[in-house]
Amino acid sequence: KGEVIELDDNRKIEFVKYVPSIDIKALTEGKGLKSMGTDPGNPVAELKVIETIDGKEKTYRIFIFASHPYLPNHEDPDQFYSTFFHPAVKGRIDIIQDKNEKLAFRAWQKMAKRVAGSGDLELDKPVNTWSMGGMGGTWKMTLKKHLVPKDKKEQFRVIPLPFSKENSNLQGLVQIRIQWKDKKSDKSETKTFWLRQNLPEPWESARNHQIEFIFLPTDKNDTIQASYHVMETDVGSTVKLIDFDLDKDPGTSMAANYTSQVIVVDVRDEEEIKKLREKIEKAESREDKQKIRIELASLKRKMVAEKLKTLKDKTAKEQIKVSETDPAMEFHLITMNAPLDYPDQHGRILRLFQENYQPPIPSKNVQMGSIFRVNYDPGRSLKYLGSLLITLGIFTMFYMKAYFFKKPPQASRKKKNNSDDDSSGQKSEQETKKEQTMEEIPSV
Repeated sequence: KGEVIELDDNRKIEFVKYVPSIDIKALTEGKGLKSMGTDPGNPVAELKVIETIDGKEKTYRIFIFASHPYLPNHEDPDQFYSTFFHPAVKGRIDIIQDKNEKLAFRAWQKMAKRVAGSGDLELDKPVNTWSMGGMGGTWKMTLKKHLVPKDKKEQFRVIPLPFSKENSNLQGLVQIRIQWKDKKSDKSETKTFWLRQNLPEPWESARNHQIEFIFLPTDKNDTIQASYHVMETDVGSTVKLIDFDLDKDPGTSMAANYTSQVIVVDVRDEEEIKKLREKIEKAESREDKQKIRIELASLKRKMVAEKLKTLKDKTAKEQIKVSETDPAMEFHLITMNAPLDYPDQHGRILRLFQENYQPPIPSKNVQMGSIFRVNYDPGRSLKYLGSLLITLGIFTMFYMKAYFFKKPPQASRKKKNNSDDDSSGQKSEQETKKEQTMEEIPSV
């Protein structure tokens, strides 16, 4: 560190810093290289390259990710390439192209902790990469196609793959085009690149997220950070799971009930948070409001992290006691038939349902977890009112049937029977007279 090495092309290189596991969030927020621990999870090295052109020095800041060698650097000097291999990460193969468009390869092997194979790479000529040792043999690699860019602006070429709905690992891709005007040359510049969709934890680790850094050659040295994430909604609070109970039906492995003990961390009533909200309301320009919103989000994350530290390495009962002494924390019990109603940052009531659970996967170091479904239903009162009206209608229908369709009394029934007898008697008398008249007619 601090040693400056002179290269043979009017360039100097200096090693600045190394971290065994980088904090991506700190890097994206412009806080530099910060480590999340001592274990080599995602090693990163920082280099400083000084290039002298026409007596003027230009400095480049380069980050080299051992786990992601394919990530492009912010802005590299022309015909400059750097790589970083750490024995703790997976092995990989680097392919390098020189000025004459010739290819060379280098195979890093994790188990051997060294370069297992290297040399020229030509079309249809297999080369040895990794040695399996013993009777395992050697893995070979063959170059089948080499796509050469037409000009310097064509940095890559996309080859479409067949679409398959059954591919569970399929993630979205978006193509981004950035245009800016170089103040020195007064020319319009364009950069086009692809971004892969980043999945939130625990489906994907934040260390594997793709983040593009684009440094614009302007007077202010503006920086654009581009990433593609799934759609997320800020609910205004943080929910920490402290205990989870799973009840199963007797004699079976079927889950009968899930119960989650959670602590809700809500810092919206803190004085510093209130002051920043007041500044947002008083700000006139959209730019000022956005700056304060970013400051507010950063402050909320910092406060929540401090609250969560007080719960670390404590049992469930101890965490409940801590939450009782802190007004920013509340203990709640969520079961399948008892959801949690909690207001979001805009005052809307959100309902957290106990939907499912994550079974433990020891092979992937995945612990048992709880899955909630967040629901916002502004018309819930209308639904309840409609159900009440339906119930009243059914009750009224049965009541009206019992009142209007009563059985007639006994006296009216006898009167009806007598009238039927009289009508039947008159009818028989007329029929008798008719028969007598027919008998008086002489026969021919």
